[in-house]
Amino acid sequence: MADTESQNKLNIALRYAGTSAGTLFTIFGALQFVTPEQVAQLTAAVHDFNQSILSAYGALTKMWIILGPAAIIVLTKFGIKSGTVPELMAKLLRIATGAASPEAAAAQKAIVQATAAIAQDKSIPASDDAKNTLIAATIALPEVQTIVTDKKTALASPSPSVVSKAA
Repeated sequence: MADTESQNKLNIALRYAGTSAGTLFTIFGALQFVTPEQVAQLTAAVHDFNQSILSAYGALTKMWIILGPAAIIVLTKFGIKSGTVPELMAKLLRIATGAASPEAAAAQKAIVQATAAIAQDKSIPASDDAKNTLIAATIALPEVQTIVTDKKTALASPSPSVVSKAA
């Protein structure tokens, strides 16, 4: 689990770094096509723009030197946190329990398939919990009246509709 979460965080950080590097390369590449006169005009326009902002917002705009990097750090932290397993699962659950849509159906199917995979793998400690969760969800369906299973599973279920098979 920790490897997956660390890998998710690393992938997100690399995505941010790649986007930033790509933006810089694009700007530097575009500057190759600009003449020195155009650079002077662009610089003057930026200074004019800066002065107009200063006159409108005053000293507050000087705070960008402090707030800019802080905002980048905070937003990057939010982005990296969004790749943690609990955050991903919370998002998947929000989609699955949201309005009916193809995305909600896909999220619901993914949750059921994951739970079924866990229930079938006895090497996973939560295997019995996953199995009991699937049984409880199935017996709650109006179309299902009875589930016949082994004695241990039947005893673990609070529903009288989950019965053990005859020996």
